[in-house]
Amino acid sequence: MKQGSARDAGWKRELAERSSRIRVSAEGLEPQRLLTDCLKRDIPLRKVRKISDTELRMELPEVCLERLKGVGGNCWRFTVLRKRGPGPALLRLLRRPAAIMGILLLLTILWYQTTFVSEIRITGCETITEQDLRQTLQQKGLFEGSRKKNLDLNKLKLALYSHYEDLAWVGIRYQGGLAEVEIAESDPGAAKIGPAGSGTGHDFGTPVPGTPEGGALGPAHIVAEKAGTITRVFPLEGEETVAAGDFVRAGDLLITGILPITDSTYETDRPSERYVRAEGQVYAIIPYRFTFTLDRYVVEPVASGKTASQTTYTLRERTEEELNTLSEARIRRLIKENIPERAEIKKKDLNFVQEENIIKVIAFVEAEEEIGIHKGFTPGFPPADGGEERMN
Repeated sequence: MKQGSARDAGWKRELAERSSRIRVSAEGLEPQRLLTDCLKRDIPLRKVRKISDTELRMELPEVCLERLKGVGGNCWRFTVLRKRGPGPALLRLLRRPAAIMGILLLLTILWYQTTFVSEIRITGCETITEQDLRQTLQQKGLFEGSRKKNLDLNKLKLALYSHYEDLAWVGIRYQGGLAEVEIAESDPGAAKIGPAGSGTGHDFGTPVPGTPEGGALGPAHIVAEKAGTITRVFPLEGEETVAAGDFVRAGDLLITGILPITDSTYETDRPSERYVRAEGQVYAIIPYRFTFTLDRYVVEPVASGKTASQTTYTLRERTEEELNTLSEARIRRLIKENIPERAEIKKKDLNFVQEENIIKVIAFVEAEEEIGIHKGFTPGFPPADGGEERMN
């Protein structure tokens, strides 16, 4: 019972502390006795200042003023000098309806502006010009002044992948009224087997397979096998050069096998770096784009008589449910044929384009895969092609 009373008292004291506060002048005899009685009655006083032998000034929650007057009785006179806190400020604001209307109008304007795109910022353009990309975005519904809620960003990404064959990655996000569009293009002449953009990559040393200087035993980097957005990096040996959120192309360095040596002796003949065989796992989101067609119409028999020879046939347009079922089956097969078995599918999007007698289906799949492969090198030699080996 006592614990419950203590909790109630603590809750009331906290509520009082957070309420409006007042500055009070107290005039009377024996100021020390007044302070002692307030302490016994658990009246929270702050910024107590002695003005004279008969006057004190203090701050306390407004809800405690009557309790203070009860402690002082007829021997003390209390005068409220000022009030502060959310309560008095709100009362002052409520006395000014014009100010309230102005604040509400300003908040409404600010909120309304955030529902529109006021600026489009594009980064990552190489062979695709920014002007061409802006025109394409405008045709798809994203332009300065467009309503954000009227645009599906996933469908817009699919449309960009369909329009530009060399796109490896597209990112679109809103920051207030700013629309940030970031793209990454595939390396020129890169072979596109399945992912939405891959590259021939870069090299980081001369591999010498089968010798201690390279191949399966010598020093090596870990580089990207394909283009994607990094999600996780677990370096076991070597030093990571990328972080989650970075976009990499095929061949980009992920974990380096060249480690600097910190020497506190200042000797000039000591080596400045050492070479290791980098080990670890690097995971990334890999975008895949699949395009296939489905028959828009299906032929169905219609009985027109008692015999089979009197049966006629009619064309019926496929329903949305049938299109989704057929597309899902085709996508599962494509995923099995083109995406590694150990990959984890993170996202799937479908876009249907109706043509005269067919339905064109554009499927965009994002899968998280381990993309690191070893790239052996010989220390001190300039970069050269070759020497990649898959990591188990």
